[in-house]
Amino acid sequence: MKKFTTILFIFFLISLVSCGAPPDVKQEAQDRLKQYKPLFEQKVEEVYGSDARLKKVKCDVTTYVGSPVPSVSYSADNYLTGTISISGRNYDAIYLTYENRMIDNVHTEDICSSVTDALPLDHDKFILVKYISSVGFEPMFESEVDSLEKAAESDEGNIITFVIITSEDLSVFKEDDFTDIPELQTITNSKNLSGNIKIVSVKDKSMASSLSGKIRDLNFSYDTHPMVYNSNGNKDAFDVYGIRNAISIELNPDNLVYNYMD
Repeated sequence: MKKFTTILFIFFLISLVSCGAPPDVKQEAQDRLKQYKPLFEQKVEEVYGSDARLKKVKCDVTTYVGSPVPSVSYSADNYLTGTISISGRNYDAIYLTYENRMIDNVHTEDICSSVTDALPLDHDKFILVKYISSVGFEPMFESEVDSLEKAAESDEGNIITFVIITSEDLSVFKEDDFTDIPELQTITNSKNLSGNIKIVSVKDKSMASSLSGKIRDLNFSYDTHPMVYNSNGNKDAFDVYGIRNAISIELNPDNLVYNYMD
């Protein structure tokens, strides 16, 4: 799981990028960008062909805040970020300079939708579907990983939350409807891939957007309703968002945990 930890760390640091770094650190970042940008471009072409374009390439400077005594230091990142353009669509990419390795979200939709498409739900009643990594971003995979099977076999760890907001009543489903789905078994049989499927039925479609913004914080795997915390106190999420019922499926190595809540 070392690579997985590295990627989580990168995502965390992206949010701490600073413009107040010393000139020598900024120069180091510029030098690193000049050195590794051609290799980044070469990697994109190797994987996605000559028609793929790499844009907005950066090597940022990151702020490190010390603890327990507050202290601030700066360091040029040892990775580059950029945007891959393929057939008019843009994707996020990170080039790990010290490994000559690239991760991106080019195949994220294909990988993750293979799971949601396999679920025994009425897809015409889907209001919203999205995929979230453990740090809140869209999941990324190594550039050569283009299927769920390859993601499950990869040494690159990933913890993915699959979110489906639907108008369908979920009370008709039982655990047995999900346990034998091959795509879910692919995840549970993986060493480094884990997942949490959140299927939430709402009575009012207009609530889907606001619910989507909070879905990462709502846990439907317990026996009690999740609560929404705000300045007015704690409120039942089912009341706040008009939730009819919900299904949580936790996918861990050799383990599927199902929970229905209404």
